[in-house]
Amino acid sequence: MKIYVNDIEVTAFLGAKLSDILRIYSEDAYKSVAKGEKKIIDSHNHVVSLDGEVSEGNRFYIKEEK
Repeated sequence: MKIYVNDIEVTAFLGAKLSDILRIYSEDAYKSVAKGEKKIIDSHNHVVSLDGEVSEGNRFYIKEEK
């Protein structure tokens, strides 16, 4: 399944959670989000959690937490 993080394609296994996608994309990015230093938003500008489910073609963006 293909998901996009910061417009970079990430290929993941079926049933992956957002945390899995982020680890595939970047372990450092995952750690920053897990620590609360950054947040993940979806293509509709909603904040999403690491345990969220993902679907083919989803787009997520990592942003600095303010």
